[in-house]
Amino acid sequence: MPLVTGMTKIRDCIRSLELTVSDYLDHEDFSIVKIEDLGFQLPFHSHTFRPDFFSIAIIDSAECYFEVGNESYYLTSNWVLFTQPDVFVSCRFLSFERAYYITFSADFLREYGYMSINKFAICSNAVAFDLNSQMMGKIKETCSNLYAEATSNSLFKYDIIGNLLSGLLLELQKMEENKIGGLTALITNRETEMVNGFFLNLEKNISELFLGKTDRVNRISDYAMLQHVQCNYLSSMVYRNTGKTASFWIHQKIIDDIMYLLKYSNKSIKEISFMYGFYEVANFSSYFRKHAGISPNRFRQLCRIYHLNT
Repeated sequence: MPLVTGMTKIRDCIRSLELTVSDYLDHEDFSIVKIEDLGFQLPFHSHTFRPDFFSIAIIDSAECYFEVGNESYYLTSNWVLFTQPDVFVSCRFLSFERAYYITFSADFLREYGYMSINKFAICSNAVAFDLNSQMMGKIKETCSNLYAEATSNSLFKYDIIGNLLSGLLLELQKMEENKIGGLTALITNRETEMVNGFFLNLEKNISELFLGKTDRVNRISDYAMLQHVQCNYLSSMVYRNTGKTASFWIHQKIIDDIMYLLKYSNKSIKEISFMYGFYEVANFSSYFRKHAGISPNRFRQLCRIYHLNT
């Protein structure tokens, strides 16, 4: 079972695994590494992190598993995995020859790539792409250029990286028939910016609950206040753009986190209930059963039975 940590920055994540942290990784909001240069031994199983950045794993020649929230992805050659920030992530490599791992923040993309990510347009915590050799060739060429620029001393390297990164995202966005899930869209108006802001603030609140920075679960009125709009207006915008209510997304995010901790951490149910603002285990159990259809104890038991048999 991987160690669950609260680390959010790429350098800290790499360092905690006692892997090579290269000097060129000098920007907190962007990085690109060659997996084969990290120096890990096979089979390799990472800790579980909760990064505050988007990531793209480009698997040229490797065999690996990525656990992203409650979703599992088996990746081999010519696969790409795009992952959202503020979600539990771990990976397990069985073999590898060549692979890239890119991380970036929304702020970096906005500043250097002149592009905004519409987070709520992503249907799940991650999006997987099964590419043919020709498509993968284009992606690898962009990654090679990104890596060359990242390791250079160019005065304008981050402007160039921003343009290359935007091109990479747009290229992936075109590959509709090759993806599993939904990918990002550009923010084009005030309405979608507002909904995007709701999801950003939601993820911040859930992350702060996990990290112990707060014990209060925000309500829709709190999210409306953060954006200086009426509660009913924000609710209607979220529903119109996602087909789900704001309350649904709040409960879904909480339940996803709790499920992950029940599956992969050794924290007691009492500890987990306190983390997410429940001071009575009975209330926590009722809440979990209402939204997951099963008690937290039984859910944990079934997960452990499954892991023992796989």
